Amino acid sequence: RLERPSTMREAMEIARRRDDHLVATRKARRGEANPTEPSRTMSSAPVDNRGVNGENSGNYRPSPPEVKKAPVEDFGGDNVDYWPFFRTGEIFDSLKKAINYAVGMTTICGFELIISKHSKGGTLRILKCNRGERDRGNKISNLVNVVRRKSKTKFTGCLFEMKLKKVAGTNDSWSVCFPLDDRKGYHNHPMVLYPEVHRQFSGLSEKARQIVRDMTTAQARPAIILAAIHEKYPTDNAVRQQVYNYRSRMRSESFEGRDVTSQLMHLASWANYIVFADSDKDKHTLTRVFMSHPQSALLFQTYYWYVGIDSTYKTN
Repeated sequence: RLERPSTMREAMEIARRRDDHLVATRKARRGEANPTEPSRTMSSAPVDNRGVNGENSGNYRPSPPEVKKAPVEDFGGDNVDYWPFFRTGEIFDSLKKAINYAVGMTTICGFELIISKHSKGGTLRILKCNRGERDRGNKISNLVNVVRRKSKTKFTGCLFEMKLKKVAGTNDSWSVCFPLDDRKGYHNHPMVLYPEVHRQFSGLSEKARQIVRDMTTAQARPAIILAAIHEKYPTDNAVRQQVYNYRSRMRSESFEGRDVTSQLMHLASWANYIVFADSDKDKHTLTRVFMSHPQSALLFQTYYWYVGIDSTYKTN
């Protein structure tokens, strides 16, 4: 299996050598190759066409060529092998638990993983670094002139890779394994500097959500809620927007399937507000709404010569 080349010229050269090697192999199997003439293979070594007794034979099997590994461009990697962080003898009883284990370890190490490939009938999952792919340049037919586009892409061609393999003879048990290429244990880029902006590192845990629910019931501001989460659960790396989103989700769940207008009328009825409403029955819309707090209605009945209006906007 050929490694990914670093340049398009090198890719074309590897493809040409591979084709020459295939042609030489086919000729050798038919007994047409000249044992004294070296064939152009990837390892530039002469093809051995001798049989068991040193004579030419068409039934021999040539040795595989030496694969040249393409160099990987470095974007500030730390030259640390990260595979030992994931080596474990544990067998996970579900794929979800195996993925959660891998993601949890990447959170400690400081990089993100993505599920790159499903293969072998669902018995293998290949996990790669999220910065592993790269921009492939302009879509033109002449591959020699392909130029990488100048962009602020985060992809660096990182080779880091690990696998989750289903244990043979089990229903849903998975283990962690690694490729044969040692280079795929390293990263060619720096680790995450600000975990708050990465989804795999940031989020509200169940205990943090309970704090949001309790403090929202106590009418605490989001900034105060976030400060409490940072104090008790700093590893959640929560941000204020996540508090806003969860509070909005709580409000939506409290609607119990009602829309915003129906929820407004429901809360007014629940709080014993005095409500007068007009609606357009043909368009099924609410046209006018008047609401008054019971205490305000009582004050108006007592002091009917004075009306106090507290309004943000100008009132005529």
